[in-house]
Amino acid sequence: MKSIISLEQFDDVIKSEEIVIVYFHNEKCSVCNSLMPKITEFANYNNYKLYFVDSQEYPEIPAQKLLMTFPAVMVFFSGYEIIKMARFIDLAKLKLELDNFKNRFNL
Repeated sequence: MKSIISLEQFDDVIKSEEIVIVYFHNEKCSVCNSLMPKITEFANYNNYKLYFVDSQEYPEIPAQKLLMTFPAVMVFFSGYEIIKMARFIDLAKLKLELDNFKNRFNL
């Protein structure tokens, strides 16, 4: 599991890859914990880079991205936010939006 522990690392990660998924979670959140293996499987199956942010331990990172509820997923393309989902994360919808984005830009 690749974790992000600072704002500087967050900025470096989202700019270093073409498409990056960042999963924000809270260790005390049962929904966050149950979704974590599913989002991991989703990213691995679709060959996306996935990083985790423990929002309880590093609250400045989600605060900087205006995330107030968890779990949350943000997807970045070359450093730019293209998708943000929080609280209710539908992996089928996430896949559809990513496929549409990739098709639009011939990725």
